[in-house]
Amino acid sequence: PFSRELRSMYIQTRLLALSMDCRCRVRSRIFPVAVLLLLVLCEAKTRDEWVQSHRVIYQLLTDRFTLERGKEQDTCGSDKCEGGGYCGGTWTGLTEHLDYIKGMGFNAIWISPHVQNTKCGFHGFWPKNFDEVNDHFGTEADLHALIKRAHGLDLWIVMDTVLNHMSMEEPLENLWPFNDTIYYHKDCPMDYNDQYAVRNCWLMGLPDLDDDIPQVRKYLIDWAEYQVHKFGFDGYRMDAIAHMQPETLYELWERLSNTTLTIGETFMASAQSIASYQFNRLQQRQLMDGVTNYPLAIQLRLAFGEKKTLYGVQWMWEQLIKEVSDLSALALFIDSHDLQRFLNLQPDVTLFTNALTWILGADGIPIVYYGSEQAATFDIREPLWRKGYDQEAFHYKMIRRMLTHRKAGVFDGPQQERYVEDWLYIYSRNNTLVVTSNLGSGHGRQPFIPKENLPTAYTTGTILCNVLTDACDTMVQEGGLKIVIGEGKPLVLVMEGDFIPDSPANDIGWLPTTTGDYPALQKASTEDTASPDDFVKLLEEERIPYGDLGKPPTLASLADADSAADLNKYCFEYADYLGNDVRGVTATSPDECQSECQHENMCEYFSFIFVPSLHRNCWLKNSKEGRVQMWGGESASISGPKTCPADSVVGVRASIEEREQSAERGYTAALRGQ
Repeated sequence: PFSRELRSMYIQTRLLALSMDCRCRVRSRIFPVAVLLLLVLCEAKTRDEWVQSHRVIYQLLTDRFTLERGKEQDTCGSDKCEGGGYCGGTWTGLTEHLDYIKGMGFNAIWISPHVQNTKCGFHGFWPKNFDEVNDHFGTEADLHALIKRAHGLDLWIVMDTVLNHMSMEEPLENLWPFNDTIYYHKDCPMDYNDQYAVRNCWLMGLPDLDDDIPQVRKYLIDWAEYQVHKFGFDGYRMDAIAHMQPETLYELWERLSNTTLTIGETFMASAQSIASYQFNRLQQRQLMDGVTNYPLAIQLRLAFGEKKTLYGVQWMWEQLIKEVSDLSALALFIDSHDLQRFLNLQPDVTLFTNALTWILGADGIPIVYYGSEQAATFDIREPLWRKGYDQEAFHYKMIRRMLTHRKAGVFDGPQQERYVEDWLYIYSRNNTLVVTSNLGSGHGRQPFIPKENLPTAYTTGTILCNVLTDACDTMVQEGGLKIVIGEGKPLVLVMEGDFIPDSPANDIGWLPTTTGDYPALQKASTEDTASPDDFVKLLEEERIPYGDLGKPPTLASLADADSAADLNKYCFEYADYLGNDVRGVTATSPDECQSECQHENMCEYFSFIFVPSLHRNCWLKNSKEGRVQMWGGESASISGPKTCPADSVVGVRASIEEREQSAERGYTAALRGQ
C-alpha cells in the first residue's frame, strides 16, 4: 500500500534516526508518517531520554492484567498455587488492551519478568530457565508483537528481571543454566541488619546466585544486555539489588546506560541507603540510573493512609535532597506488587487521591500500579478483569488530566516546598502549585498562604485553574492566596496560560481515536493512508537489527578453574572483620596496613578503612570472624591476611583495579599504595 514517495520518506527517516543515534523524542500530538517511523526505529532510551520526555510508568502483572480476546477463561487456582497461580493473562491480551493504558496518558509500561518460571511463578520472580520465555504469557513472537505495537503508540516497555536468585520450587539440576550448587552461595540465616547476610544468604529461601564468581557475573550481565537488545526493551528494572554485589550492578550499568534506563529495587526505609545504590560517593561510581523511592513511599502512606503528620513527608524530602544525587531518576510510587494496596490500608478514596496527586506532580519518574485507576480495593495481585476497565472512572480520568499537564511541561523544574502543616503539604514545580492534605472525605478548610510562600509569578490578580476540576476560579490576592479545600480533595493550580481544557483529544495527546482498538493515522499524502500495522509490516520487510547481537550468552564452565581459587587470586577483599582487634594504627594504604600486621606477632588479618581523616584507620586482627562485606559504603573497608599466597596478586579484584575512569584514580592509587 506504499507509494514510491512514502517508501522514500521511510528510507530518509531511517537514515535520520541512525544519524541521531536513535535518541529521539516525539512531542507532536498528530504523528505524521515520518514521525511514527522515527518512533519505531529509535532504540536508545537513556536516563535523559526518560526524564526529558516526561515518562510515567503503568506497572502491571502480565498474568493479572487482561485476558486474551476469544480466550476469556480465568484459570486462577487451577494449579493449587499460593497466590492463585497462573490466571490467564498474556502478552497478546496486553497488546489488545494498550489503548486502555494509552487512554490514561501513560507513555511507559512495566511488565512482569518474561523468562520461564517454575509452576507457581506467575509473578515472574522464580526463574527456571534463562534461555526460554514464559510460555504462560505467550511466545517470543507475541512479546515482539507487543513491543512493536507499544512503540508504535509511543509506549516504552520496561523489562523486569531478577538476577539475584533462582526458583526454590524445583531441584537445582532442573534449573538453567545454573544447575549445580557450585553457582550458589551456601544457605545461611537471613539477617537484614547484617550486610554480609543480605549479600550472601538466601532471600526467602530462594537459591542465591554467587555473583562473585566471574563466570556467573559475566553470564548475568551478558544475558541482561542481550535480552534488552533482542526484544527492544526501553527500560530495565532489576529486582533485589541490595542482595547482589555492587560490582555486578556497576558493570551492568556500564553495559546498559548508553541505551537503556536502569532502575533498581531498593526495599529500604532511609534516604542514605537507597542513595548508595544509585551512586557511590566514595568511589564516584554510578550503580543504577534510578532506584525505587521506598523511603518516600513509606512516608506518603503513613501521612495519607494513616493520617500521620505531613511533617514526616517534609523531613523525608529534605533527606532525599541531601543524600540522593539524581532525584529526577528515582521511581515514585504509593502502591506496588510488594505492598498492601493503599485502599486496603484504609477505605477513604479521597486520601488515596491526595497521595496519587502528590506523586504525579513530583520530581522523579512516577509509577502507577494497575487497578489504581479503578480505585481497586482487592488483593495486590488480583486480576484486573474482575474489577473492570471503566474509562469513565474518576481516577482513570484524574490520572489522564494530571499526565496531560505533566507531558506539557507544567511540572518541569525544581520541586520547591511552599507550605507545610500537620495536615497540609503544598509544593510547586515552576508556576504550578500542588495542594494535598490528609483531612479526608467530608472535611474542608480554607488556609491562606502568604505571598512570600508562592511562586514569584503569582502576582495580585493572577487567575489560577484547577487541573483536577477544570475550574478557573482561584485568584491571587494582595497578601497571598486563599485556597479552598472542599471535601478534603487535592488541588493542582496552574496559570491560565498553562491550562489545558479537559477533552479526550487534548488529554491523550496523540492521534484521535476511531472505532476499534487502535487509532488511525492521518493521511500521509492525498494518496497514502497507513495504519500502525502497515508500518510494522514495512519494518519487517526492511528490518534494521540493533547492531550485531551475535549468539545468545552462554555460561562459561567452571571445570577449568575452580571458582574459589579464581576468587582468591586477589588476596584483599572489600570487607571488614568486625571485632577481634589486636590494636589500631594509622596507615596510608592497604599495603601499609598489611605491613603493620606482619610486624605484629598476634596479628593474622587486617582491615583498612578508606577514610583519610581517621586517626586509626588500620586495625590489626587475630582472626577474620565477624566478616562483613563493606564494598560501596561511605567508609568502605579493604581487608586481607597477614601474608598473601605466593600465587596471588596483592590488591583487590581486577575488575576494580583495572578501571581507568578518572573519577576512580585517586581511590585506585590508594589501594595500590601510590
